[in-house]
Amino acid sequence: MIAVTRSDLTSKVEEGWKKDALAVHYGLPVTQMTQLLKDAGLRIRKFHKPKYELVEDTVVEEAQTHGGGETNVNSTLEDALPREPIEELNQITILDEIAEREAETEEVAPPLEAASEG
Repeated sequence: MIAVTRSDLTSKVEEGWKKDALAVHYGLPVTQMTQLLKDAGLRIRKFHKPKYELVEDTVVEEAQTHGGGETNVNSTLEDALPREPIEELNQITILDEIAEREAETEEVAPPLEAASEG
């Protein structure tokens, strides 16, 4: 008789081992491995390794020095960029919109003097 510990079986299932590999590892037929998994209350999950690698590109490569002479290499690009107050950004946006509307109005509407002469 083969002794299988629940903790070992559980860890292998959580690591993504398949039923066939478990059966070979423990020296059991696949049908008995199926029953063992059922008795242990474990299920083999479909696990697919991702076919991509997410590369972190938001880390600033150059070291930044902070007040006490400490160097922080793990700053993100967002932290390295200067920040403007939100009110200032809103004013700039509103002023730009007003200037654009005025420019459109000048292009579309004929001068008042020319319209009244005709």
